Amino acid sequence: MKSDYEIFPDDLRLRYHFCRRFHYIITTFPPLFSYPYTVIAGFTNGKAEIGFADRGKPPLLLRAGDICILPANCRRHGRSLSPGGVDFIAAGFLFEIRGGMDFLSFFDIPSRLDKLTSGILHKLLEELLTLAEDSPGRTDLQRNVSRQRIGYAMLETILTVSTPKPGMFSMRRLLPIIEHLNDNFTARPDLLELLKLSGVSRTHFFRMFKSQTGTTPIEYVKRRRLREALLLLQESDLTIAEIGDKVGWPDPFYFSKLFKSEIGIPPSVYRLQHKELVKPSKAARSTLAFNV
Repeated sequence: MKSDYEIFPDDLRLRYHFCRRFHYIITTFPPLFSYPYTVIAGFTNGKAEIGFADRGKPPLLLRAGDICILPANCRRHGRSLSPGGVDFIAAGFLFEIRGGMDFLSFFDIPSRLDKLTSGILHKLLEELLTLAEDSPGRTDLQRNVSRQRIGYAMLETILTVSTPKPGMFSMRRLLPIIEHLNDNFTARPDLLELLKLSGVSRTHFFRMFKSQTGTTPIEYVKRRRLREALLLLQESDLTIAEIGDKVGWPDPFYFSKLFKSEIGIPPSVYRLQHKELVKPSKAARSTLAFNV
């Protein structure tokens, strides 16, 4: 019998997005928001609290020495519990399989990590930060290779303390469906085609899909479109309207309204914030208002 990990194909894709040091001083919860990539944050000073859109998930209290791992598309907001603010290093990576599935979404990651695991991740964050802040003599290729190495080391460390979610074996039957949705995410899901690919009844299909992805096919496609829109806002010079049309929402007003409802800020503001987020900084700390 295959192990849990062997149900996934050997096509894991890792993409680095940023690594910076932050000083966060906001003491009240801002609107909920999310990122399309996993955020790994190591706290170095002060106390903070992270609240989640999922009301069944308790707030997470963090202090110096703690590590916070937030999978892609996790809606949350954070605030400082220290009068002088809180300091942390945060890095963003996309761990993706099958052209759009967030790999870590299939694992239960402990909200509290043991000291050994936290220490390893803190050291990897510091090493990654050194590459981002000051790496004289290195070419872009060398930096990218080092980032990939550190990213995979972080992923390996996270998987060591995580457990596959229940029922992962039934995910094999869903893989062709997920691939189909990822390949055709700009179109409305074709239910008849999905049922044909699944080989099960309508009721069984929806139950199976919800148990493995936590959502419906229509909601999955919406999340996939939003993830692509977020990446295009970060990596392209396309206009907001062009991005909305490219991901399946040709009405720019509807796209902007839905984006703000799901992400917490308008697409234009998100683009500006991301440019500030990845901009090289010689300062030891940044006062950029960034929520982990």
